[in-house]
Amino acid sequence: MLQAIHAGWIIPVKPTPEILANHTLVIEDSMIRDLVPTTEWASSPNLKEYHLKEHVLMPGLVNANANASTALLRGSDRVLHQKSIRERHWMDEIGYSSYELVRDSTLLAGAEMLLAGTTCFGDICIFGDAMAESCITLGVRAAIASLIADDSSVWAANLNEYFSKSEKLHDRYRMHPHIHCRFGAKAAILSSKESLARLKGLSQELDLAVHLSLKPSGRSNGGAAAKKNDSRLIEELATAQLLSPKLMITGSEHLSMGEIDMMNLTGTQTVVCQASDIIKPKGVTNLRKLIHASHNVGLGSDSSATNSNFDLFREIAGVARIMKSESTENTTYTDAKILEISTYGGAKALGLEDTIGSLEENKLADVIAIDMSDFRSKPIRNLTEQIINRTEQRQITHVWVGGRLIVELSQLKNPNRSSLNRVASLYESNS
Repeated sequence: MLQAIHAGWIIPVKPTPEILANHTLVIEDSMIRDLVPTTEWASSPNLKEYHLKEHVLMPGLVNANANASTALLRGSDRVLHQKSIRERHWMDEIGYSSYELVRDSTLLAGAEMLLAGTTCFGDICIFGDAMAESCITLGVRAAIASLIADDSSVWAANLNEYFSKSEKLHDRYRMHPHIHCRFGAKAAILSSKESLARLKGLSQELDLAVHLSLKPSGRSNGGAAAKKNDSRLIEELATAQLLSPKLMITGSEHLSMGEIDMMNLTGTQTVVCQASDIIKPKGVTNLRKLIHASHNVGLGSDSSATNSNFDLFREIAGVARIMKSESTENTTYTDAKILEISTYGGAKALGLEDTIGSLEENKLADVIAIDMSDFRSKPIRNLTEQIINRTEQRQITHVWVGGRLIVELSQLKNPNRSSLNRVASLYESNS
């Protein structure tokens, strides 16, 4: 199938952040075939055309750390949220199985992300098959990091079972165009040399990346020992030879410049979660350090324990305010960098930069259209700055994932809003 999207402006992000006025994006099946001035476009038979002359086209946003599986825990007591879906007795209280909770949380979070312009997200979770089920239903792209842990949960009784289930998930979905499997782990795993060695060995054997969260798990006793361990996390990862472009780290608000430099030297990926980091000590300072110093940074919304929505444009606006509050750099450069972080940066953090994250020929057509026709979007003087600071969900009118139109005229094509409302209301009655 051939599609042509005629847009007022196109921001490809890569290979250049330059804004292309009055251009046409040509999609053939799932791929971007061409990007040409609209005046040079010649229509052809069997073609679907979209005339979006007052819209901006850009790559779909990439939420590199979404925690979509916790969406239905928003507003719950923090202690219960920390127990999350890992402890069976709490799940018995709410009246739904962990599989159902992950499936339905992902369905609602994924729908919310698509409507707000996010076409791909990353997540550490248990019951990755439940997450994959909802992602396939929605048509959203996902990098699912199946949790590896030493302690038991409703997902697995021991380390062997965690690895076994993760491998099975990888085998099941390794050929799926929208599901990308990886290993996930929390900081607590660094205390076990055996676990680290197995994680490294299997990730190399299966060529799977690792998503590591350095946030406290909520199970630590805290104290001086915990603080001491936190200061050595990057050193321990270096000793275990896990620092590499295949490792993506989140929850890094406490890292020193020396540790950030060590990550840069090894190409280790970093993801910042502005809404979560800002409430932590030194969070804002560290966000600036990471973005200015790191070779690549992605952006995430993080858990519903610290951030109650999945609208990445809100995250982008927050990052922009922080970066510009004490910035002495060129503002135009800062705007382009922030837009890159939210698209190509997230794709690279997830190991998907060769296929998504920019509007380039022979990449997958993950594309969003932003309506700039309303008076609230005018006058348009600095388009990139306006997108970063003022884009609202209502402006996202069209979303394509792999060339397939998922959102049209600001409505999900499947499932519809009524179906999503029914799913959400089931949990409301048990809250």
